[in-house]
Amino acid sequence: MKINPSYTRTLINGIPYLIPYGQQAADFSKALKLNETADLLLSHIISGADEDELLNVISKAYDSSWDNPADLKQEISDYINVLKINNIIMSDNSPNYSGMNARHIRIGDLNIALSGADKLCEQYFSDFSCEPPAQTCHQTIQVLTYHPYKHINGNILVRNKELIVSETNDSYVIIFLSSNVYELISSKDGNHVSVYCKDNQSDEAVTELFHAIRFAFLILAMANDKYILHSASILYKGKAWLFSGMAGTGKSTHTNIWRDNYNTPILNGDLNMIGFHNGSAVVYGLPWCGTSGIHSAETHPLGGIAFLRQAPYDRVIIPDRDEKILFFVQRLISPSWTQSHIENSLKFAEAVLDSVPFFRLLCTKNPSAADVMKTHIDTYCI
Repeated sequence: MKINPSYTRTLINGIPYLIPYGQQAADFSKALKLNETADLLLSHIISGADEDELLNVISKAYDSSWDNPADLKQEISDYINVLKINNIIMSDNSPNYSGMNARHIRIGDLNIALSGADKLCEQYFSDFSCEPPAQTCHQTIQVLTYHPYKHINGNILVRNKELIVSETNDSYVIIFLSSNVYELISSKDGNHVSVYCKDNQSDEAVTELFHAIRFAFLILAMANDKYILHSASILYKGKAWLFSGMAGTGKSTHTNIWRDNYNTPILNGDLNMIGFHNGSAVVYGLPWCGTSGIHSAETHPLGGIAFLRQAPYDRVIIPDRDEKILFFVQRLISPSWTQSHIENSLKFAEAVLDSVPFFRLLCTKNPSAADVMKTHIDTYCI
């Protein structure tokens, strides 16, 4: 058990109290008046005593006052629960979201251990489940069903109506403003993640948790030179071809035409992770796929990337190099919270551009757009 560091024990007119300060005071946490027994228990909790040790302490101090040890043990348990309810102490093995054992998933070549979210794993990560790896996992995620026992305040990097992202010396903190998820705290390399949420097993709550965890994965992916492009993808002649653009430009419509007219599988309807394997650009499957519901766990060589823009005609143009790089970086959903994030994204974009072609597809939402794009790929890229 740990004492919340934002509480201090002090005397008011000779009577011991636990008084919140800092963030706990800002959160309107309660002060707690301590009687003699409570004060004695607290002093030993601070020293690291567990419940059995506390039982021995009180038994020795009040040997003649308790006839039934079971009653004494229950009194101690009730007191500890009061401290937990008031966010004054937190157990070292606090209950997780659902299930204590870690589930192992593999996204691309990144191994993740996710504990406390069995329903989430079954509902969203079943295609990515794997046996525990021999080596250490790249990321461990623990889902916890309570508010953080302390709020970490850092420099605010991003703020909008949905969330606040802040940075400390060694972590990123994401506060969700209108969600079943309270906070996500990730080390800057994405290796260690804690997610705090309500104990809510509804489909809506599990979906919100799924999307919150995506932020943790984005941090991990970037730290391992992998970036996620907002794009729909198809598998054509053994390679993944990505179609990216602003919402409403017709990514889904375009890839659906490829599937219907040319029998090309759709790999992901919304997001694709790009990295390098043995010096070649590849696309890794992701479980996150927007509202399309279409995803794959497979890895394929990257064929090329087309950036769509609506037009009254269908035409493929080749932008200048600087425009290609800018198109790519602007369509990434990977973190762009800091200057170093942007600089690393630009370097990665150049590396991808040196590996595969980028196009600009000015297009309608008609089948002719896919005809024009396919002709260009067959003529210049295969």
